[in-house]
Amino acid sequence: MNIPYRDDIFLAIRTIRKTKMRSFLTVLGIIIGIVSVVTIVSIAKGIETQVSNQINSIGKNLIVIRPGRINQNNSNSLINSLNTLSNANSSSSLSQADLNSVASTGSIAESSAINVVNGTIKTNQGSFSESVLGTSNQFPSVINQQLAYGEYFNSSSTDIYQAVIGQNLAYNLFGERIPLGQSFTFHGQTFIVRGIFNKFNAAPLSITADYNNSIFIPYYTAEALTNSTAPINEILAKANTNNNIEGIVKTINKNLLTLHGDQQDFTVLQQSQSLAITTSVLNSITYLIAIVAGISLLVGGVGIMNVTLVSITERTKEIGIRKSIGATNYQILIQFLIESSVLSLFGGLLGVILSFLVDYIIGATTSLTPLINLPILVIAFLLSLTVGIVFGSLPAFKAARKDPILALRYE
Repeated sequence: MNIPYRDDIFLAIRTIRKTKMRSFLTVLGIIIGIVSVVTIVSIAKGIETQVSNQINSIGKNLIVIRPGRINQNNSNSLINSLNTLSNANSSSSLSQADLNSVASTGSIAESSAINVVNGTIKTNQGSFSESVLGTSNQFPSVINQQLAYGEYFNSSSTDIYQAVIGQNLAYNLFGERIPLGQSFTFHGQTFIVRGIFNKFNAAPLSITADYNNSIFIPYYTAEALTNSTAPINEILAKANTNNNIEGIVKTINKNLLTLHGDQQDFTVLQQSQSLAITTSVLNSITYLIAIVAGISLLVGGVGIMNVTLVSITERTKEIGIRKSIGATNYQILIQFLIESSVLSLFGGLLGVILSFLVDYIIGATTSLTPLINLPILVIAFLLSLTVGIVFGSLPAFKAARKDPILALRYE
C-alpha cells in the first residue's frame, strides 16, 4: 500500500531518534497537557458513572430534603443552576415539623430524618471522632440498603442505647471484622453494636454522606442525648412510585414553604438532581485543569517551533540541495510540517501512556475510578496533532521560502 508522504514520515522518525533527549524535552509541555486533559476527563467520566450507579442502587424514587438553598429554579420550578457551598457553614433550617409534613405527603411511602450528634467515641481501641447519625428504623428501607450482619434497631425495642455501624468502622473501632455485641461509650452512655451495614455504594463528590464511616443510633436517642438540639442534616423520603417524582417534589416544596413562612431556606432534590450537583462541581474542576493543560500545550507548541527553527538552520544546506534537484516549496513545507506533527504526536502518545499509568495509580490508591474511553484518546491525539501543525507552520514556511543558492552557500 502506498502511504502518502511515507518518506517524509520516515525521515521525521529518524530525526527524532537521532536527538532523543532534545525531542523529549521539546514535547514535555505537550506530554503534561495531554496527561492533564485525559486524566481529568477520565476522572470526571468515572465519577459520573459512580454517582449514576449509586443513584440506581438507592432508587430513583428517593427524595432528599436538605437545609439551605443550594439551587436556583426557573419559571417551571426546575433546577437550572446549583451552588453546593451555599449552606456549608449554616445551621440546619429543618425541624421535626418538616419531617412530619414530608411523612404525611401523599405518595410518600417511608421517610427518615438524619440528625448529627457531635462527640467522642471511646472503645478499648482508644478514642475516635466519627460521624454519629440519628435515624429512624425506616432508614435502611428508605435508602434500599441491607445489613451484612445483625439487625437494625426498631421502634418497639426498649433498649435506646444501640447502634449500627458502617463497614469501614468495624475494624477501626474494635479491631475485628464482625464486632456484634461490642460496646462503645458516647456522651456518657454505653452503646451496644447491634448490626453492621453492607458496603455502601459511595461515590466521590456526591452530596450523600459517606455512610461507610458512620455510626447510626435511634433518632429519639440522638434527641435525648442533645436535649433535642441535634441539627437535622437531611430528610430522606421514598415515594411509592417512580412516576411523577417532579410533582411529588413540588408538593413537598410547597408544604415546607408554608411551614417556613415562604422562606426558601431548604432544598428538595430528586435523585437525578444529585447527578446534576456532582456534574456542576466537576465542570468547575475541569475548567481549571483545562486552563493548566492549555498553558502546557502552548509551552509545548513553542518548544516545537523553536526546535524546528534550530533544525532548519542546521539543515540549510540539505534544503538547498533538495531545491537544486527539483524539490518545490510545497514539498519542503510538507516535509517540516510532517516533522513537527510527528514530534507532537510522539508527545501525545507518551502523554496517553502516562495517563493510563496515572489513572491506574489514582484508581488503586483512592476511591476514584477513572474511566478512559475512545473519544478521550481521539481528542488527545487531535490536540497534539493540532499543536504540531499550528506551531510548525511558521518554521516550515520559512524553510520553504529559502533561496536554494543562498542555502547551498550557507556555512
